[in-house]
Amino acid sequence: MAATPIPAFADEDTSPVEEALHRLRAATGGRAQVSFHHATGVAHIVRLEPGALVSTDLTTKSRRTEFFQQYGPAFGITDPERELDRISSRRARLGETHEWYRQLYRGIPVFGAEIRVHFDSKGELRTVNGVFVPGIDIDPHPLLSPERARGLAIATVSKQLEIGDSSFLVASDAELLVYRSGLLRGESGPDYLVWEVEVGDGAGTREFLY
Repeated sequence: MAATPIPAFADEDTSPVEEALHRLRAATGGRAQVSFHHATGVAHIVRLEPGALVSTDLTTKSRRTEFFQQYGPAFGITDPERELDRISSRRARLGETHEWYRQLYRGIPVFGAEIRVHFDSKGELRTVNGVFVPGIDIDPHPLLSPERARGLAIATVSKQLEIGDSSFLVASDAELLVYRSGLLRGESGPDYLVWEVEVGDGAGTREFLY
């Protein structure tokens, strides 16, 4: 995805995404490259030149927190404390630090939505990239029980395999997710509250159903 120039000025009709990018441009003197995600319409990658984003605090935690508070809306993030859940952090051999966050909607993970934050060996924030799904507005309370979801998943796989005895199929625990249709194809679609269930037979069958 090609980098897009950041708007030079913001006005009263500017969107939160554009406002955040305007602040980023001002803070970095234009030394930030931004790419957008076709399906979400918000930032997908932000790359910063060395020394482009000056911070008075030297900790990576503070730099990351400050970035999301100031420029998170560029990715569609409005409340980083509630919408981002850190799932891992790794320090590379040359001293770089890489952090992974999954998106949450009212405490529920969003399928396929992760943000990665990368620091260089000096602790400078260099890249923020990933997928964040903005504008989710659905009821977070499922009408289908997880037990019912597991039963339907086994029945579906049994039908697909055209078998009469499904006793050898095993369903995983159902995980509640928000699923934006078309996201993995780079297309924009509606949001759904779904159960993710993995069905397998311990051999060649392994299916994920939503």
